[in-house]
Amino acid sequence: MKHLVLGTAGHIDHGKTALVKALTGIDTDTLAEEKKRGISINLGYAWFDLPDNTRLGVVDVPGHMRFIKTMLAGVAGIDFVLFVVAADDSVMPQTREHFDIVRLLGVRAGIIVINKIDLVEPARIEEVIHDVRALAAGSFLEQAPLVKVSALTSEGMDILKRVIETMARTMPDRAAAGLFRMPVDRSFSVAGFGTIVTGTVFSGAVKTNDRVIVLPQGLETEVRRIEVHKEQAAEALFGQRAALNLAQVAKSDVARGSIVCTPGYFIPTRMVDGRFARLEAGVRLKQGGHIKFHLGTNEINGRIYFFENSLVQITLAEQCVAIKGDRFIVRDQGAEHTLGGGEILDPHPLRHKRKKNVHSQDVEALIQAGPEALVLMEINKAKAHSSRSNLCARLTMEQGAVLAALNTIEERKQAVIIKTGTEWYAFGNEQFARLVQSIQPGVLEFHAQHPLVAQGADRPAIKQKCEAFFGIHLAEPLFAALWTRLTDGSVFKDVSGTCALALWEAQATERDGQLKQQVRDFFGTAHFSPPSRQEAVAQARDKRAGSVIDAMIREKELVVIEGMIFSGAALETGRALLTQYLEKNGPATVSALRQVINTSRKFAIPLLNYYEAQGVLIRQGDLRILRKKL
Repeated sequence: MKHLVLGTAGHIDHGKTALVKALTGIDTDTLAEEKKRGISINLGYAWFDLPDNTRLGVVDVPGHMRFIKTMLAGVAGIDFVLFVVAADDSVMPQTREHFDIVRLLGVRAGIIVINKIDLVEPARIEEVIHDVRALAAGSFLEQAPLVKVSALTSEGMDILKRVIETMARTMPDRAAAGLFRMPVDRSFSVAGFGTIVTGTVFSGAVKTNDRVIVLPQGLETEVRRIEVHKEQAAEALFGQRAALNLAQVAKSDVARGSIVCTPGYFIPTRMVDGRFARLEAGVRLKQGGHIKFHLGTNEINGRIYFFENSLVQITLAEQCVAIKGDRFIVRDQGAEHTLGGGEILDPHPLRHKRKKNVHSQDVEALIQAGPEALVLMEINKAKAHSSRSNLCARLTMEQGAVLAALNTIEERKQAVIIKTGTEWYAFGNEQFARLVQSIQPGVLEFHAQHPLVAQGADRPAIKQKCEAFFGIHLAEPLFAALWTRLTDGSVFKDVSGTCALALWEAQATERDGQLKQQVRDFFGTAHFSPPSRQEAVAQARDKRAGSVIDAMIREKELVVIEGMIFSGAALETGRALLTQYLEKNGPATVSALRQVINTSRKFAIPLLNYYEAQGVLIRQGDLRILRKKL
């Protein structure tokens, strides 16, 4: 079954509600006050089936100027409009404002209905038609079919139904593909069920028992029950009017303006970029002027800033959910006049501080951007990395589309893409180049201080530098992947787990080689009672011996244990001696073991602690035993 939504628009008391009742048999004025005053205050909903099996949802909106924000909530998401003008009244203020609103919201099809023809003479009807055609000139309603009816007597209603049926056949069916999103226009409680929210499904579909999230509140919940046109349904599809029973959500937690949607793909925002069309008759807007911002079923206070090529940036007092392509309306802060409207280009923009930050080509690029371009723009905006899941949420784009875009971007080398398990991370090329530049001075300084060492700066130091650059903590899996990319040999290389310049080679001279052999002999012959660093340098009679010792420590030829320096070869000999002794004699005291390696207690305690840390020994009280091999 094809599903479409038809909306009404027009001045108060022009017979919109009566027209809907004549079409559907449903009275959309349900409030006692509406019955008493004879005007619509809240949104009304009805439906009827066309002969070709199209189900047409009908949204009846109030016409009074005090309820424009309610009208805006109703017409968001309609496919085409019944533009109603009473023959006994002609074009009135709210006629013009409703006309401006549906045009600004991007409605592209409609039917002009001249209602109440039973109250006037034919000549008056022609005058009204002339007025309406003059209003519609140059708009989507310029060539729209026009039907003269009386909802009261049913005159012309059969013709109107046939015209609606003809137009509905030309309307594309709303595909159920995409991510589920439904702006809430009503929220109430029903005894025995709990909280119910209603709205028009803007995209995707939702089924009973699906997990959803209410934004911007961030409430994850489950859909217990679905009704479509007051009938229980297994799912609600794009374009349908739906009522959702939400589990464990209080009525006070959700209201008009909230969004019920698929978790993980929508992020609330308090600033948007858009292309704006100003109404000629609108009140003059100042740079940074205060406004009422209408998006979906939202009405939010905001401020508007103007840039080149019709671009505006709107900052909001509260969060809302927006995606590229959404239509919005701007009214004055007193909510008396509609000032203009337009289309969201970027729901998560950077703040534009000056006009020179934004150029017309940037706006055009936003308008024309496909998936790859949008993903790349988002990557380049990020202060740190952009994860695949974050890109999905910020762009409201499904994972497959984001992954395809990332693959294309990686092939074109337009960004640095890093993969860790199931997650992907992206860094802008310029951002990655700045990261490398921020790391280079520290690596250069290390090489200057340690010219004899092949290694570079320690891994923890590089991680600290990266975290300072991005201003965030980097989880170890992400940093490990980032480290691999940083040390790929283009600028840096990995030398024994350190970061060295790619072209770096230790600057050892012939004298350095001689000193290295001297130091090796000093510590090797000392076995387990080695000299101090100062003593070794003094014995070498050359200040460069200190640098040689540092190099040998980094190369693990010498090992520092509790501030003492031991020969790596001597430590391997000690491991063999202790293992042999303990296998033969069993648990032993420190005194016994220090005699095995022929050293004093000063060196024995640190050495035994080292072998414990290395997994060779285990301490049991005052004894050491050999750790059993698995």
